[in-house]
Amino acid sequence: MAGARQFDESQVLDAMMRVFWEKGFEATSIDDLVRATGLQRGSLYNAFGDKAAMFCRALRLYQDEVHASHLHALRGDDPREALTRLFQLQLKSARDARQPRGCMLSDARRICHRLPTTAATETRAAADELEGALFAMFERARAAGRLAATADCRALARFYAAVARGVAGTEPGPLEDIARIGVALLEAA
Repeated sequence: MAGARQFDESQVLDAMMRVFWEKGFEATSIDDLVRATGLQRGSLYNAFGDKAAMFCRALRLYQDEVHASHLHALRGDDPREALTRLFQLQLKSARDARQPRGCMLSDARRICHRLPTTAATETRAAADELEGALFAMFERARAAGRLAATADCRALARFYAAVARGVAGTEPGPLEDIARIGVALLEAA
């Protein structure tokens, strides 16, 4: 059948995601994506659009596979348990030699002002989700009495989102210390 795709889209998207995750948007070339996916330029462009569209698709896959688990870790109303789960996921990732180092979303967020508009918009929205999930968790914790009634949930969410983004790519040893101190700091809040 003419025009039928001769590749597994999920495998191609995974390969693109790993390249963008490892190299970042700006440093990734179409030739890098061709090598990683095994597809020709024309097939990539026809299936996924331009480089920004490819990045957006890869970012959505990253959100589904990695970022969603971080948001899920923040469920419930016990902030110590939620933060421990979040940091444990980051430790697991840091110890997994098969995964690229760092956080694709954090890396993209740093260069958001240089990304094409669609990619920048998607990056900002995804990055804001972590702070939003932290804020909601701290609000639940405060309502449940697990956090002081005077706790500034927005400030806590901003702080822990910055910590979570900042530790992406950190080696496991230092990350264990950061996680331990990050959870302990909650007592002071």
